[in-house]
Amino acid sequence: SVDGKWALKCRPHNEAVGYAGGDYSAYHLTFSLWKIRCPTSFLIGEKSIQCPFKFVNKTTECMADRRVHVMDNVGHLLVYENPDSVAEKYAMFLDDMVPRAYARSSLDLCKAKL
Repeated sequence: SVDGKWALKCRPHNEAVGYAGGDYSAYHLTFSLWKIRCPTSFLIGEKSIQCPFKFVNKTTECMADRRVHVMDNVGHLLVYENPDSVAEKYAMFLDDMVPRAYARSSLDLCKAKL
């Protein structure tokens, strides 16, 4: 926070675009989650009323490779409430993907040589 107020770490326009058409896209996305096969990470605020852990966990259990992380002491707007922790969680998720991607590509190369 800056002077006791929350401050965005991105331009307000960029943040607003993320919410455009949210109701429509969220409805259709929910019924298509099973199609997602790449590793996916969900960050949930412990105090979120809009997306509680039980809902997100149940809704995403059809996904092949998903991770659901609950962040302590934040609500639904975790990017505003604790942006540094959100960035850290996603950086850790991406760091975990590099060795996995390398292992897969190396395995594919070995199979190709057989």
